[in-house]
Amino acid sequence: MLSLLLTVLFGLMPQSGMVTHTAMLEPAQRTLDLIYNMEFDEALRAAQHLIDLAPAHPAGYFFRAATYWQWRLITYDPHQRALLLTQFQESTQRARAKAEHLQDTQAAEAAFYLGAVYGMQARMHFVEQQYIRALLAA
Repeated sequence: MLSLLLTVLFGLMPQSGMVTHTAMLEPAQRTLDLIYNMEFDEALRAAQHLIDLAPAHPAGYFFRAATYWQWRLITYDPHQRALLLTQFQESTQRARAKAEHLQDTQAAEAAFYLGAVYGMQARMHFVEQQYIRALLAA
């Protein structure tokens, strides 16, 4: 998934008013590294940097959602799990909304992020034993 995401980020053509994807590549790689190394607070800051760098792009919100997803998987405290679930849902909704706005100009990238968001949502529903919701999200 990492290589596919980086290929999508790297391959996009810059448009007027948009940050080049070459400029997004290094911060995206760093954010993924932080998520996989379970440095969640730093990963959230890195995702926010991507949001600040390209506010109309779904990448930062997607990475934010991925951070909450991974963090929640290792958290046992019920209160913190509930908070992380809420934050995950908010981030996936924002990533989905940003991706939907890309559909007219960047259909392939929009489809990638929409698929990634729906996949993460389906996994979260499955973990929560909400199997019908997982099936619908998938």
